[in-house]
Amino acid sequence: MIYDKIENFNLYIKCHKNFKIAEEFLKTVTPDMEVGKYELDNGVYATVEQRSTRYEGPFEGHKKYIDIQVGLVGEEIIEYAPQCGLEMLKEDISRPNDDLYFFNTPSKISVLLDNKNFAIFFPEDLHKPLLVVNNKTQEIKKLIIKIPVK
Repeated sequence: MIYDKIENFNLYIKCHKNFKIAEEFLKTVTPDMEVGKYELDNGVYATVEQRSTRYEGPFEGHKKYIDIQVGLVGEEIIEYAPQCGLEMLKEDISRPNDDLYFFNTPSKISVLLDNKNFAIFFPEDLHKPLLVVNNKTQEIKKLIIKIPVK
């Protein structure tokens, strides 16, 4: 996982050949972007979501994509845990067609996602997004850029 200020994103473009595509798209992002999917280039796409934060949820992981998450409006806590050695929860709640797998783990690190920072989750990084800040739910708007691993 990488967590940093949005103005430092350029420091990480060498982590993957398609991070430059993400960097260029981030220059166009505004809080009033329409909710929906944005096809970029080379298999990279972005989604803008408007969701409610929650008190609890499962850890999720992806095998085919790297997630770059950026807050646009509001704040959420995202918990992170390494995947090594963990077993997936029941297959029936995971969604392999959506490259979405759920896990349970007792250890975690929490980060605040708002419009000043970003988080990058690689396939070995589990994350639990959309958690409440200061014990209060809120509507948030966020950007998720999906970078194909290969």
